[in-house]
Amino acid sequence: MKNILSFAAAFAALIAGVSCTKTLPSEPVNEAKVTVAPESISIMETEVAYLVPTCYGEAKKSVVEWNSSNRNVVTVSNEGKITGKSAGTATVTAKAGNYTGTCKVTVTPLDESVVPVVKIAVDPAEVTIVETRTATVTATVLPENATTKPQLVWSSSDEAVATVANGVITAVEEGECEVIVWGGAHKAAVKVKVIPDNNPTTEIVLSETDFKLAVGKSWEIKATLLPADHTDLPELTWTSSNTAVATVKDGVVTAVAEGEADITAAYGNVKAVAHVTVKDYPISVVANMYKNFLPVNWKNTSAVSSLTQITVEFLVRAEKWRNDAQNPVSSIFGIEGKWLIRIGDQGIGDANLQVAKSSNWTSNYNFDAGKWYHVAVVQNCTSRTIKLYVNGKLEKSGTAYDSSINLSTDCFISKSYDNSRYLQGELSELRVWKVERTAEEIAANMYRYTGDMSNLLAYWKFNEGEGKAVKDYSGNGNDLTANADINWIPATLPED
Repeated sequence: MKNILSFAAAFAALIAGVSCTKTLPSEPVNEAKVTVAPESISIMETEVAYLVPTCYGEAKKSVVEWNSSNRNVVTVSNEGKITGKSAGTATVTAKAGNYTGTCKVTVTPLDESVVPVVKIAVDPAEVTIVETRTATVTATVLPENATTKPQLVWSSSDEAVATVANGVITAVEEGECEVIVWGGAHKAAVKVKVIPDNNPTTEIVLSETDFKLAVGKSWEIKATLLPADHTDLPELTWTSSNTAVATVKDGVVTAVAEGEADITAAYGNVKAVAHVTVKDYPISVVANMYKNFLPVNWKNTSAVSSLTQITVEFLVRAEKWRNDAQNPVSSIFGIEGKWLIRIGDQGIGDANLQVAKSSNWTSNYNFDAGKWYHVAVVQNCTSRTIKLYVNGKLEKSGTAYDSSINLSTDCFISKSYDNSRYLQGELSELRVWKVERTAEEIAANMYRYTGDMSNLLAYWKFNEGEGKAVKDYSGNGNDLTANADINWIPATLPED
């Protein structure tokens, strides 16, 4: 294992006057030469820059000597640093034995209006590459509004370990070195580690193997390479068996038209396949609420401050009802002290739906974990009735004692006063109505609603598929922003 050279050592080895002793086996002696990069350069008076010599063949055996054809125009140090002295042109020569390379230097008058270069930034600053593979490093001249951007010159401190050309690093053999990029008077270094390909990838595991996607929607399949300590760094090739149905790019599958397709991720002979069914599904993606919540900031608070009728319906699936915080309460909608739908509480069981405020009305309906349900809670404060519908069927009705319902402040989805009262599961199709919906209306629109929205206060489909913004489709502008980016999950409902 070769040691990483310090910048000073790398710099000295590359551009100081040292003996060029290394000759690559593939280089015949008669190809001996010296090149200088860049071949031409323009600098201002007082400005400095670095020239980089490269010796080939017999020239590697000699010390590099520098010379300027006109020191009144430009000077050059033993390290290849040039300094502009006065306006004009001159040739700077690097000589190694009988071989020379040159750079034409143009010096322009000092212009104080010029925005100088401050630094060169590289990304990434460290790379690990498998033998014979490549990695690309990006160099950026800062500030971006610098008047003159210098030509970038790339070099490796040990070409037996890795070579570089225009930021593309090629691994040669196991070891460590530095790749250095120069630009004018500035430079930056990249630490390079080359590892052998002695523990290759043998298996690809995909995050989805059989999923559904609605027409026009996209979903990213994540690939895990096994074994976990694999030493190769493969680039996967993604293909679709039917691009008329679904296309794929870098693991992102886009549904084009109804049908079925196999999405394959391949690396050599190692492959994995995910089957996708594309239809006009009402639901293709849902929101996982694990350790997340959404505050509801009503655009018109007066519309929700004194409700005498309400219907809240939603699709829900819990991974488990007593969440990882070991809280027996999974909050769905609202807030304690005003009006709240939650599942689970002390003394009633972890999977029992409760409406808190209506004398803590409990449904005594126990929900199974891992199963999707359409839930509708309907309350009429005038008739003092409250009802629970599950999957479109009335499961329980009872008496409620609220004279009105106030949702205007401190209203949340998947949160209560305690942040640990989150739903560890998924939500979809959450709708809030200002009327008492009938059993027929609820059963007819469990997976989507496209009818009259005049009585809808809010309609959150939770179908965005990325980010943390959730749109209100009621037309009332009650869009939501989650506390953190939502973990979006591809849906497999409703079943055909």
